[in-house]
Amino acid sequence: MKASRLPRLTLASILTLTLLVSRSQNTNALDFVYHDAVQLEAFLTNISQTYPEITRLYSIGKSINGVDLWVIAIGESPRDHVTLRPNVKYVGNMHGNEVVGREELLHFIEYLVTNYGQMENVTHLLNTSTVHILPSMNPDGFAVASTEPACNGIGRGNAKNYDLNRNFPDFFRQATTPIQQETQLIIDWITSTQFVLSANLHGGAVCVSYPFDTYLGSK
Repeated sequence: MKASRLPRLTLASILTLTLLVSRSQNTNALDFVYHDAVQLEAFLTNISQTYPEITRLYSIGKSINGVDLWVIAIGESPRDHVTLRPNVKYVGNMHGNEVVGREELLHFIEYLVTNYGQMENVTHLLNTSTVHILPSMNPDGFAVASTEPACNGIGRGNAKNYDLNRNFPDFFRQATTPIQQETQLIIDWITSTQFVLSANLHGGAVCVSYPFDTYLGSK
């Protein structure tokens, strides 16, 4: 396969698989409920132990309240850098009270590992790329949000109530808030691993934002 085609094929495969996960009837072990930090860690640990050949579980660090930000890498060689094999990443739950992405990514993880070697498109994806999935960037916010019915309202920010989605260095504007612990962990992660594609799942609106989705001036 030509190297120039890898990113395009990977993007098409990932978007297709995401839709399949959303529409599939899940008959596997993961319950269709909100999973707290303990349950999330237990699920990821179980996946990594059940599928050790195609997964690698690692933490990029801890939140302000000391909760690990777990990432699971899934692929044919999840521990090795393979030349011309792209790394892609998914991030969910940046806003603590936007929980759909968090749960969808857990189901996506299950979908990938259980269908590897069974479905041609899943097998091809994981043999030609490595998918890194961080289900929850803001576990502290989620812990607050989950005390409310339907996780609606409080818990958008982190433990210090900063909006992590507006906490990264901006191309056009000078930073006015201190970089938060969770934000710095993401910065360190994406500078240490060369990701060629990325998606950050939110909730509450049906839209897709691409870089750069801000601009300088009024023209």
